[in-house]
Amino acid sequence: MRLNDEKKILKLLESFTKGYGAEVPMSLYNYVLPLYCYEGVDYPSCTHLGALLRGFIKQDHHFMETFGKDYKSYESLISKALSMAFIHKTMHFDVHDGDLYASFVEMSEDDDPKAYALGTLFKGYDEIGIRELLARCVSRIVFLQTKSLGEDMDLSRFSDFCDITYYDYMDQEHLLEAIKQANIVITNKNLFTKEIIDACPSLKLICLTATGTNNVDLAYAKEKGIKVCNVSGYSTDAVAQLTIGMALDLNLHIHDYDTYVKSGQYAKDGQFSYFKLPFHSFSHLTWGIVGLGHIGRKVASVATALGAQVVYTSVSGVKRHESYPCLDFDRLLEISDIISIHCPLTEKTRHLFDEDAFEKMKSSAILINVARGPIVDEEALAKALNGNQLMGAGLDVFETEPLPLNSPLYQADPHKLLLSPHAGWASVEARSLLCDEVYENITAYMDGIDRNIVNN
Repeated sequence: MRLNDEKKILKLLESFTKGYGAEVPMSLYNYVLPLYCYEGVDYPSCTHLGALLRGFIKQDHHFMETFGKDYKSYESLISKALSMAFIHKTMHFDVHDGDLYASFVEMSEDDDPKAYALGTLFKGYDEIGIRELLARCVSRIVFLQTKSLGEDMDLSRFSDFCDITYYDYMDQEHLLEAIKQANIVITNKNLFTKEIIDACPSLKLICLTATGTNNVDLAYAKEKGIKVCNVSGYSTDAVAQLTIGMALDLNLHIHDYDTYVKSGQYAKDGQFSYFKLPFHSFSHLTWGIVGLGHIGRKVASVATALGAQVVYTSVSGVKRHESYPCLDFDRLLEISDIISIHCPLTEKTRHLFDEDAFEKMKSSAILINVARGPIVDEEALAKALNGNQLMGAGLDVFETEPLPLNSPLYQADPHKLLLSPHAGWASVEARSLLCDEVYENITAYMDGIDRNIVNN
């Protein structure tokens, strides 16, 4: 294209205006030529303007510098073409709220497809919105704790973002040094307190690689204009299957019977069958669920398929129409043979299972916690197991992680306690889906879309 051809430029602006579908803020016309002349991205495949801009940035990390130079060099050409349209009265100009808008008096049927597509992507934006979008697309991103997602996860897609720094591991002590200049932080367990948030004036988005949000001061983040997003539902199947697996193991004493055979004691005893550790058919058991969310419902459906009678309690107090009876907490403790925990950690649920709760449970009961560690008072649990107040417990989460060597759980009867290192969520499929969702949360933010925001 000859850049001194005003008629060609006017044709592009006309097609852009038609795609925009309304009067165009005059300042937007300055963006048409710099973007139109930039090659390498398929406009029709972009559903949002942010996707187009990110495409340019992905292929050229110096795009913003190039765009800025082109914007200045084409500015006079655009002004000249618009002045020509004004003189020939082919454009109509109007003022709304102090800003100048333009539209073509008559538009031909012959459009420039690329300029038209650009106009559709700009639809609804003004210059302020465009500048905010550009700022989002070149956000400085810090990805913390990548090893917590597993070394087998491919994180290369995140390099689509032009300015991203990765940390395998990040402790709280060194957090601020790593993120103080960041616009977006991807994290799991790091604490974002008022003090941390105040020390990060550029921070706009906290992207959690988890469902739980208790490590972020959500209210203060909102007050400071920082969005927080999480990922939910990605590990439902994985956590549910660990819950069922722990219940089966503890009820059937699989580990103990395995040890009995491998130790040679089975051969020495001479009996073809050994079942001195009693176990029960699930069809004769009541399974109590604390927190009937996505995971709780999945566990309930599998427990029902195994024949158990399922009941639940709502720790939030919200009661809905469900397929299972809703009991108050004390009643659920009294009648349940297996209790699995699937509720969030709140001030109300912290140490929900304490000495008082264990005293109300059956001595033959099994407790499984795959939610958050502090929901269970570990000292009280160890005492209950050693005092034969409970038959068994399975934990995938702990009050402090990793589990410290001075934890009272190490003193509990090992035959009654099944421990897993917070691995229930981490099937290959769950972690892959989690990475996909985090990526989509960030691209949505860069497109100006709220996705999985938890502090609106």
